[in-house]
Amino acid sequence: MDGVLIHLFAPDVPVQLIAADDIGAFAALAFNHPAAYLGESLEIAGDELTPLQTVSLISSVLDREITYRQVPIDDAAGLGGDAARAFANRRGLWRADIPALRERHPDLLGFPAWLKRGGAARIEKLLTAAATA
Repeated sequence: MDGVLIHLFAPDVPVQLIAADDIGAFAALAFNHPAAYLGESLEIAGDELTPLQTVSLISSVLDREITYRQVPIDDAAGLGGDAARAFANRRGLWRADIPALRERHPDLLGFPAWLKRGGAARIEKLLTAAATA
């Protein structure tokens, strides 16, 4: 709310991201081509960035400083096994093959494109609302 992105991961650990619209696009592909997807488990992502790269992009697009703060491990202890793995795994938790996903869905959004297509405006709206609350 105060221009700080807070997350579980260390600032240099890559995190895979996916736009909600792209989740819908992959669901539509599966429904429209069931034979190609039946029984398949598909890990999806549109980009892979460290938290520091993410805040740098947001800062650049919004023309304001956004910073990153990692949740202290003691604060995340009650979040369960996935949170513990997030702290322990220095390479991130996900392994989506983004180039292969782009072959299936050529309009797959990377984070910069997501920011330009409305993500930055949504972030700005949240920051403005938090400042006036």
